[in-house]
Amino acid sequence: MKKIGKKIVKKNKFFIFFFLYIFLLKKKIKKILKIMFFFYFFPFFLFFVGLAGIFLSRQHIILLLIALEIMLLSVNLLIVLGAIFFDHFSAQIYSFFILNIAASESAIGLAILIIYYRLKGGISVNLLTLLKS
Repeated sequence: MKKIGKKIVKKNKFFIFFFLYIFLLKKKIKKILKIMFFFYFFPFFLFFVGLAGIFLSRQHIILLLIALEIMLLSVNLLIVLGAIFFDHFSAQIYSFFILNIAASESAIGLAILIIYYRLKGGISVNLLTLLKS
């Protein structure tokens, strides 16, 4: 009978430690999810700020380019955070290529705007009839 009692105590200790581990793991997971929620909320907020900038500033081309850059950087930040969380190095390389494409896009766009300003004397969206022909 003593052996049976010891087995029951060992099983109870195992279940106590198992449930304690699950309880602590739940607390840790909740903490991680709170941190993830903050870090994943920020890129979505930046993306919607850029989207609002595109829809609200239709008269200024430079503000449209800035809003587009904010949107690209927010997507890039989301990819980097996902790469860190899931431990993928390839996503970080992909985000590096997105940054290169965004930089070249803004450089070419600003060069076109400088040439257009020299020809027309303004860079408003209403003056963009020269690019159509």
